[in-house]
Amino acid sequence: MTLTQKVKYSHITTLLSYLLLLVLMVVSTVLSTLPPEASRGFILAVKVIPLLIFLPGLLKGNLRAHIWLCFVVLFYFTRAVVDAFLTEGAILEAVITATTVIVFIAAMMNVFWQKRTGAKL
Repeated sequence: MTLTQKVKYSHITTLLSYLLLLVLMVVSTVLSTLPPEASRGFILAVKVIPLLIFLPGLLKGNLRAHIWLCFVVLFYFTRAVVDAFLTEGAILEAVITATTVIVFIAAMMNVFWQKRTGAKL
């Protein structure tokens, strides 16, 4: 497999897992047991807006967007692991944890292979 193919496949994997993470954030907010005074819209915005900031750069295959996504997804990973332990292994939190791992690894490998092709920041 050539380096450009690796970049292409890692970019596709990053986008698909990124979109899955966005969907999972919406689903986890809708299915959560929030008190009546809590605003689901605000909580959803707090979960989704930091991820949506990277969407234009990811669609273009921007190297910096992939780098910053690696950093930001670590917060989502930390939160998902804590939620998975607190809910005693609920399936949704385990899927969110696995998805954050896939997003991180795919974006990190995309950065690595793009840098090897000579891409500039």
